[in-house]
Amino acid sequence: MENPNRLKKEFRWVCKVAICGAVLFDAIILLLARDGDSGLLGILLVTPSAFLYSSLIDSGKMEPLSAALVINALLGAIVFGLLAAVWLSVKDPHEK
Repeated sequence: MENPNRLKKEFRWVCKVAICGAVLFDAIILLLARDGDSGLLGILLVTPSAFLYSSLIDSGKMEPLSAALVINALLGAIVFGLLAAVWLSVKDPHEK
């Protein structure tokens, strides 16, 4: 059986990594919005927002940049959180 303290510590670590992913994805969007010339990276990061454009932006609930920030923050948190969880599941549990 797993040690509850270890599980709490790993859960906190996964949450911290997910928050870092959200901040990183939002920072990239803000930098690209400031510079104006986004290139391929900008297209790849704004694509998830474009899929939800009609439901969030056209209904008047959010501005385009706000929607891009929210959606990409969630995407970054999910990607980084999943990577952290996979990393914890494949690493040696006795490794410190």
